[in-house]
Amino acid sequence: MTELVLEFHDWRRLKSDDLRDPIALFHFSLLAAGAFDRGERPTHEQSFWCEAGLSRDLAERGAWRDLNRDQKVRVLFQHAVESIRGAGRILRQAPLFWRPGTGIEKGPAVSPASVPFPKMQPLRFAVESSASTFTGARAGAGL
Repeated sequence: MTELVLEFHDWRRLKSDDLRDPIALFHFSLLAAGAFDRGERPTHEQSFWCEAGLSRDLAERGAWRDLNRDQKVRVLFQHAVESIRGAGRILRQAPLFWRPGTGIEKGPAVSPASVPFPKMQPLRFAVESSASTFTGARAGAGL
């Protein structure tokens, strides 16, 4: 089992076609816990931007309609963090869209106020994969 540390650095809001469905870029780094503990700086291969967007279909459903843009960005941030954590590797995109049976069409799974954005502390998590996180991400991208 490998322990990784996800660290948040910066973010940018991108213009979307509509005010209802924001798109945001979040800048993260993903380091092995040992390297993070030694104070090593992330390389360009360990630092990445993750694009998170809310689908127009979902933005028009349930409680999603009542959220302002800042609240939607907070939920997108949480979704990006959870997607990276679940994948255990670098992700360049984390789209948030409606899937049958998830219940997400009624509204976000977390309260936007409870999301630690933009002041997230480094997040440690374990990954079961024995393959290199960074090699897997590069292979997945066709590099």
